[in-house]
Amino acid sequence: MTAPESTLAARAEGLPTGPGVYLFKSGRGAVLYVGKAQNLRSRVKQYVGGGDGRIRIPRLLERAADVDVVVTPSVKDALLLENELIKRHKPPFNVRLRDDKQYLALRLDAREKWPRLREVRRFADDGAEYFGPYTSSVAMHEALSNLRRIFPLRSCSEGTFRDYARRGRPCIEFEMKRCLGPCVGLVDEPAYAELVAGTALFLRGRSDELLKDLQARMAAAAAAERFEEAARLRDRLRELERLELSR
Repeated sequence: MTAPESTLAARAEGLPTGPGVYLFKSGRGAVLYVGKAQNLRSRVKQYVGGGDGRIRIPRLLERAADVDVVVTPSVKDALLLENELIKRHKPPFNVRLRDDKQYLALRLDAREKWPRLREVRRFADDGAEYFGPYTSSVAMHEALSNLRRIFPLRSCSEGTFRDYARRGRPCIEFEMKRCLGPCVGLVDEPAYAELVAGTALFLRGRSDELLKDLQARMAAAAAAERFEEAARLRDRLRELERLELSR
C-alpha cells in the first residue's frame, strides 16, 4: 500500500457510518471524484481496499491524497447533493452529468388557491415544498397515482381549470374520483386544504401522524352523526393503510 493509500485507509476508519457524500481530493485540494453512499465508512473503505472493479478506481487512488465527507439526513438527500457537487466541481473521475440532466421531483405550493402537485426537474428556493427525488418517471407516476386515490387534488393546468370553470362542469377526472371538482365549486376551500395537508404529510413520510388524524376525524364525524363524511374518511383511511402495507 502506497503512502497516500495508507493515509486514506486511516481516514476511512474514522468516517461516520451514516448516509452522505464523499469527495476524493488531490494533494492541492482539487476535487477528483464525488460519490454518494448509504454507509460512508463502508463505501470509502471499499475504494481504498481495491475498488469495485471499475478501471478508473486505481488511477483515482494514485492521485487522491484525502477524502472529505458530508453527512446527509437520507440517501435521497445524498443523491441531490452529489448531483450539485458534480456540477459545481466537475471532477475528472466522474462521468459528468449532462447539463440538462435533473432528477424528477414533485412540487406543491400550499399558497395557491387550489394547489396541485406538479412534476418538476429542479428544486427551487421559492417557498413551495419539493418531494423526491424520483430517479425514474415510472416511480414518480406510480406515487402520484396512489396519492390521487387517497387525496384527489386537481392535476390540470391553470388554463384547463379556467376552461372547465367557464363550462360549468368538471372533467373526466371528477367522474373517475381523481379530483373533487374545485373548478365548478364542488368542494370548498377548507375541505380542499385538508387534502393538501394530507398529501404533504404523506410525501414527508409522516404516515403514522396522518393515520391518527384520519382516525380521530372519522370518530368525531361519526359521533356528530355526519355519517357521509365519516364514510369518506373511513375509505381514505383504508386506502392509506393498504398503501402502507404494500410499501
